[in-house]
Amino acid sequence: MDAETEYQIIIDAILRKGTGYLIWKGSIRERLVKETGMSLRVFEEYIRSCLRGGNKLHQKPEERDDWKDQYEFIYWMIITLFDRFKKGYFVEFRCEDDEPDSPVVMIVSGHEQIG
Repeated sequence: MDAETEYQIIIDAILRKGTGYLIWKGSIRERLVKETGMSLRVFEEYIRSCLRGGNKLHQKPEERDDWKDQYEFIYWMIITLFDRFKKGYFVEFRCEDDEPDSPVVMIVSGHEQIG
């Protein structure tokens, strides 16, 4: 699949309401709730509103040795609307299933943006 097609599938998956399209890597859930003060559902809706409001989802080739054989691209955005984080909050996504009718995107990392 080409980069542009996968990018659009990722956007569509994130913006879909309902369960199963946007999932969480287990280890990030508790940290995100603690750091942001939001429930997972509220955070998901916040991400959607940021995308609808013009925040950019970035795409780049996966270059990390542990992951590049499994994922062609990674996706990330910095949510700048949090008052608690001076430089924003970094969120990383991966495409787990690129089927256009039922795409699945996993949130794999989230932390205060540094630098």
